[in-house]
Amino acid sequence: QRKRYWVDTSQPSQPAPGTQREADLSRWFHVPTWQRALPLVKSPAAIEPGSWLLLGEDTELVRALTSALREVGHNVSIVRAGGDFAAGDAGFRLRPSAGEDFDALFAQLAERNVMPDHVVHLWAVTDASGQDQDELVKRCFHAPINLVQSLGRRGYDAPLRIIFVSNEMQEVTGAEEISPEKAILTGPCRIIPLEYPNISCRNIDLACPAEVDIASLLNELHSQSPDAFVAYRNGYRWTPGYLRSPRHAVAGLPPLLRQSGVYLVTGGLGGIGLTLAGYLAESFQARLVLVTRRGLPPEQEWDALLAGGQVEEAQAVRIRAVRALETAGAQVMVEAVDVCSRLQMSGLMARIRDRFGGVDGAIHAAGVAGGGVIQMKRTAALDAVLAPKVIGARVLVDLLRDESPDFLLFCSSVNALFGVPGQVDYCAANAYLDSLALSQRRHCGTYTVSVNWDTWRDLGMAVDTKVPEALYQARRNSLATAITPAEGVQIFARVIASAWPRILVTPRPFGLEAAQASDPPQVEPDAYLLGSHERPELDRAYVEPRDELERRIVLIWRELLGLERVGIEDNFLELGGHSLLATQLLARLRRELDVDWTLDMVFNKPSVAEQAQLIRDAQKAQSGSDLRSAHTKRIKEMSDSERKILLEKARQAKAGVK
Repeated sequence: QRKRYWVDTSQPSQPAPGTQREADLSRWFHVPTWQRALPLVKSPAAIEPGSWLLLGEDTELVRALTSALREVGHNVSIVRAGGDFAAGDAGFRLRPSAGEDFDALFAQLAERNVMPDHVVHLWAVTDASGQDQDELVKRCFHAPINLVQSLGRRGYDAPLRIIFVSNEMQEVTGAEEISPEKAILTGPCRIIPLEYPNISCRNIDLACPAEVDIASLLNELHSQSPDAFVAYRNGYRWTPGYLRSPRHAVAGLPPLLRQSGVYLVTGGLGGIGLTLAGYLAESFQARLVLVTRRGLPPEQEWDALLAGGQVEEAQAVRIRAVRALETAGAQVMVEAVDVCSRLQMSGLMARIRDRFGGVDGAIHAAGVAGGGVIQMKRTAALDAVLAPKVIGARVLVDLLRDESPDFLLFCSSVNALFGVPGQVDYCAANAYLDSLALSQRRHCGTYTVSVNWDTWRDLGMAVDTKVPEALYQARRNSLATAITPAEGVQIFARVIASAWPRILVTPRPFGLEAAQASDPPQVEPDAYLLGSHERPELDRAYVEPRDELERRIVLIWRELLGLERVGIEDNFLELGGHSLLATQLLARLRRELDVDWTLDMVFNKPSVAEQAQLIRDAQKAQSGSDLRSAHTKRIKEMSDSERKILLEKARQAKAGVK
């Protein structure tokens, strides 16, 4: 548009992390590690007493922690998982996956004047008997989401700390058992602070409940440590990090890839799936099984469909891609199968055995792009993102156990490690894949690896996902440094030749990216100066404010968005608003216009005109209420004879109307 908007290029500056790129591909590989850290020594007794909410069962750990917190003067409320919501003197019971139960919980806590300053989530601490996998997903993912959504509906903006205490979630020494379902906590832990500026989150992982040092745990709970993830093993404190992997030299063919091997690719008609399938076809004349949700028309119809333009362009591209695989020497099965269905996947494995004899390797690239701020996400939408990577991977692992393939590769994402606002479900799903790969290493002879891919250029979910105009420039910068398909093929070959169960692959200088990962993005004071940018071109015309109320709201919007003009019909999201700014907008409206709103209302009424009308309606309702209260007070002050006279006049007036 040839306008100055968001990105100021008039002054020289250091390149942003998103615009830098390592030239040497061998420097793109990083592996997670843990290092010993100094123990915390802060005394809990020095902490000012507050209100604590513990989500946990009646276990020795919960009882010991409750006693220790109360001993130093804290008020402690306990919530257990169970049936319908119930409240009692001993605590509360609720369903972790029911948002309405959290609404009832916070209503009770507000009534008792014990709204929490700290929440300790202990549902990821389980004993040796473990926990039902689906129940863990509810407790480790849906419960934290429902908790913050409920607070958002209440408009709760007081500072709050959420500490997720777990066991068997992090692989620190390599000797411990880990539970992949608990890794789903990573999504809420990383993303909630990015979308709710008043909330901070941490994860403290323990070896097992029996080894808990309550004093060390209390120090962690009371500390202001910047370490978002901490683990305790054998009395020592550990923190995570990353090491650049040694150069992955590939001499000849990767040892795990076979000539004419049989390779199963879920998400097989997606950009990454087709790219890797192309490499296997050209280099190994592989026999390929491409699993997709939609499938393709019958092959005998392809020529007619392509010639007559009777198929949508995306399907035409896929048909041509499959033909290119066959031209390169591959035999290809395209199967429309739901990877989350054990029945459908079992049938697929039987068909593969009938045609090809078995599976030599598998690439799990199936996935659904996440998107949307936590406050507006519904359970079905969250589950739709989790399912292909969580349930799909679980089904795939189980069915491949008898096949004993040479390798299983999970296509995870860099988002699982650093987090992006609006991606809580996608972050959680990929963190599960990372943990499942580690778990498989202990329990399966198949080499299993999870690759935390950075963005791929020209294909993949980062390209397919629509973003608001205000985020377009940031995505352009990211795609400028992204992995090309040719580079992705090289990376795949090197990963298969390695021995790591988890590998982060990013062309960007990792130090810069890691430095950004530990803290939520902060809005600099001069980043959104009043009138610093022109109003973008929108589909709707500019409409000036009509009264003082609209002018005041417009001024708040202009200051937050950094725009010279804001029309009363403009949409907050189309102007570049997002969840972080929406939270700031809500706080300003409450403070300056005395409105009792929730975050949902900002998104449901996304224009100045709608927000102004909402305020007018509330004021009118309040005025009517005040008038009724005044009449009620006057009637109560009347004598009996005055009330009889007033009642008689009312009857006469009613009769006159008739």
